[in-house]
Amino acid sequence: MLVAALNIVLLKAYSGGWKSLFSSGPTAALPLFQRAIEIDPKFAMGYAMVGRMYADIGESVLSAQNTAKAYELRDRASDREKLFITASYDLQVTGNLEKVQEVCELWSRTYPRDPVPHG
Repeated sequence: MLVAALNIVLLKAYSGGWKSLFSSGPTAALPLFQRAIEIDPKFAMGYAMVGRMYADIGESVLSAQNTAKAYELRDRASDREKLFITASYDLQVTGNLEKVQEVCELWSRTYPRDPVPHG
């Protein structure tokens, strides 16, 4: 029962982060994504989104730290999420733009209707 309740709270924080991102931007979304990783410290996409939000607001060190943590935890993510995490890691941590392009090309072939790898 407790696990189910925590999962509901986690989902509310994470989905709230996405809603805030689209309506108010990364600064508003950041605390919600941070709350998600407080609830589940092994939530790979939570760390990936915290890393992305920090990148969007110009905090490159915090972005790299959180993105690296997401990359460490990527085995706990779906295949699509792994592609997002890997592309983010190569962009924000290693700076390997050739690898970013390679991952995004694989991502767009694997998920042709997903607009994210084209951005």
